[in-house]
Amino acid sequence: PNLVAIIDPCQVKVMETNVFGNGRLMTTWASRAELTQRKGRTGRTCSGHVYRLIAESSLENHPPSARREVDRAPFDTNMLALLG
Repeated sequence: PNLVAIIDPCQVKVMETNVFGNGRLMTTWASRAELTQRKGRTGRTCSGHVYRLIAESSLENHPPSARREVDRAPFDTNMLALLG
């Protein structure tokens, strides 16, 4: 189906861990790359619009891309998953 409108709150939930390995799900602002990806088909396959629930001027403050998961997750958990 062709999407003609997307309403984007410009937030994502990411798993963050602290130095003790405790993880928690945090809501944070989406990166510019994530916002571009969310547009998806709207405007590519048919005419459509994306409505973001933030001021356009604040997009400049968003990071260009999100932190990699390997940088957010504890190293030992990743190694155990690979070895297991």
